[in-house]
Amino acid sequence: MRFGICFLAAAVCSSVLFVDGAHADLTIADSVLDFSSTQGRDNWFYGYYQGTLDRSSFTQMTEFGVIPNVWTVDYELPLPFYWTGLWNVGGHPSAAPSTGGRTSAVHWAVRRWVSEVTGMVTISGVLADIDTVDGNGVIGRIFLDDTQVYQQTLDNGNLQGIDYSFNLFVTAGQTLDFAIDPRGGDDRYDSTRFTALVRTVPEPGSLLLTVLGFIAGGFLLARFRSTPTPSVDPTSTPPKRPRSISEPYAVLAPPSTHNSWKIELRKKS
Repeated sequence: MRFGICFLAAAVCSSVLFVDGAHADLTIADSVLDFSSTQGRDNWFYGYYQGTLDRSSFTQMTEFGVIPNVWTVDYELPLPFYWTGLWNVGGHPSAAPSTGGRTSAVHWAVRRWVSEVTGMVTISGVLADIDTVDGNGVIGRIFLDDTQVYQQTLDNGNLQGIDYSFNLFVTAGQTLDFAIDPRGGDDRYDSTRFTALVRTVPEPGSLLLTVLGFIAGGFLLARFRSTPTPSVDPTSTPPKRPRSISEPYAVLAPPSTHNSWKIELRKKS
């Protein structure tokens, strides 16, 4: 019982420190779970680079559902029509010359997230091939505004894929673009898994305070264990103490809203 009380006290102290102080490791964006048929929902936009192939050329896709649950760019005839598309776990770029009778155009399929936070975050995910029939693979790229912060070449047939993870400082309003480059003008069988997870990075101070909270709990546990427990005769009857009418009974105070904490991990519309 004493161990449980001490452990609970340490856990509560640590939780309070996390809520009142630095942020814990929380997910703030998930490209798979947040995927939507609405542009801008949960700060995600679905589009492509063309022409100059940079942030300024980003164009939002306007078709959704021509292929079920997929964003596309003029996927069906009449001309022009392209391979370019995005879905929950990945996408497909287009190249020049294109294949399968599609219109030739270089499109990098781009999933964009607009940051709603300022601070250090961890960007992680996986880049993997989906269609292994043929082709020369793709290049996965990540841009923070106009700066490329990640580049990885993915060979055709790599179904296991390549995990990535790195820390990055972002400010509210900046864009993170996750782009699929067809690699050398070959868009054959370029369906690609490219996921993205954005999580907060706990500040060192919050981790230190949490450790101290548990140390304090351990100290209290040691104190309780060192205190001898008086023996009690189970057959004895404790003496009754007279109590005046004015003496208050035990009162259970209603819970105070000031002593309750709630962390909203995600906002879903």
